[in-house]
Amino acid sequence: MGRQLSQLAVTAVLARLLSPNDYGLLAMASVLVAFAAIFVDLGSSSALIQKEHIDNRHLSSAFWMNIAAGVVLMLLMMAAAPLICRFFRRPELLWVVVAVSSNLALGSLAAVQQTILAREMNFRGLALRDMLSIVTGGCVGISAALFGCKVWSLVLQSLASSLVNVVVMWRLSSWRPEAKISWAAIREIMPFGSHVTGFNIVNYFARNLDQLLIGRLIGSQALGCYNLAYKLMLYPLQNVSSVVGQVMFPAFSKLQGHRIKMREVYLRMTRAISLVTFPLMTVVFVLSSQLVLTVFGARWAPAIPLVKVLCLCGLAQSILTTGGNVMLSLGRSDLQLKFGLVGAIWACASIVVGFRWGLLGVCSTYTIGQIFWTVFVQVAIINRLLGISTWRMAANLFPSALVGLVVMAGVQLAVLLLHFDVGWSGLTAYSGVAIVGFVVCLLAVGEISVRAGTVQLRVLRGIE
Repeated sequence: MGRQLSQLAVTAVLARLLSPNDYGLLAMASVLVAFAAIFVDLGSSSALIQKEHIDNRHLSSAFWMNIAAGVVLMLLMMAAAPLICRFFRRPELLWVVVAVSSNLALGSLAAVQQTILAREMNFRGLALRDMLSIVTGGCVGISAALFGCKVWSLVLQSLASSLVNVVVMWRLSSWRPEAKISWAAIREIMPFGSHVTGFNIVNYFARNLDQLLIGRLIGSQALGCYNLAYKLMLYPLQNVSSVVGQVMFPAFSKLQGHRIKMREVYLRMTRAISLVTFPLMTVVFVLSSQLVLTVFGARWAPAIPLVKVLCLCGLAQSILTTGGNVMLSLGRSDLQLKFGLVGAIWACASIVVGFRWGLLGVCSTYTIGQIFWTVFVQVAIINRLLGISTWRMAANLFPSALVGLVVMAGVQLAVLLLHFDVGWSGLTAYSGVAIVGFVVCLLAVGEISVRAGTVQLRVLRGIE
């Protein structure tokens, strides 16, 4: 919650100081640098978490391999900066790409330390890292924006966050690499890691083809609005589903020999995720106009219909993001790769089809494709791996769907009755209605109970 609120606050301030064009330029530079980042890790982090027994040979070898890959890829991206400028037809991107590419080398310095903390389930340390990097990066970005640095405010924010990440990881982890590489250790982790890397590559295109095409065919202004709408949809996913997923992977890896326990925990965790994300997405759907205009300003009004459509996509993806952790924890990175390849083709096809109707068309066809993929493919595969029937999964998610619909109806009724103008007073009032409705619904369906002054979430009871 701290990370989510901090990110939202920083984004809100920067969105008022900067233009959609500035955000679009950074998205153009970042989208290809993010592709190069896939090859820095080469799946070694996932392999180190999933592998039951590791020693310093594996950790040191992975560290030096990451450093070498990070530096080489940084230099390659810097050399490719003129080609990226030509692709997007924006010559001012040259030094932005060069600067953002430095994140590749910076990220490689802390990858193994982060993996060690995740393997040990030291999420207190990782949370501290997140908060410090967001706050520091936000302060740097806002300060630069106040001095009129425009897109460079976002670049400096990114670099500051990466630098803080490295410093904090080295402070929190007592592990230090040995000055040698064991090729035998690398061969032990690479088969699993290669499948993860393959999945990350195809997943990258599924996640970023829309931004590549929008930036190339429509322009930075449109990409900036789309990028903001997509970030709003991702906030609940990154801060609920993905956070839970980070815990699920190392925890499930330890349970891989206990399929019944895994099934029970998976059902409870997906139910807990949906109890938060379903109502949250429906509320953002209803309040998208108030949220965008009040928090980010009138210049971002074109993003409002995009936010509405992508909220429906977020409902599906909040459950979709948990499936990969099940496959990885069972050692089935090969299945994740095959599944991801077909899913990427499906997602890319849905994006391309939507371009004939503009930005809203891209959002709509992508959302329809993701809902179909989640309901009829993703859930079916995970159910088969864990031995869960379709009816049991539907019954597991039904309370969340019911709570989401009731909360959405309550907020919509409040909007019709209260008639607040766009502003903080209206957004606060409607959010209060949503929170009260959410708690009342959870009590009504028996998901929370109050005993001896303690509030308990039933779905998490019994999970250690």
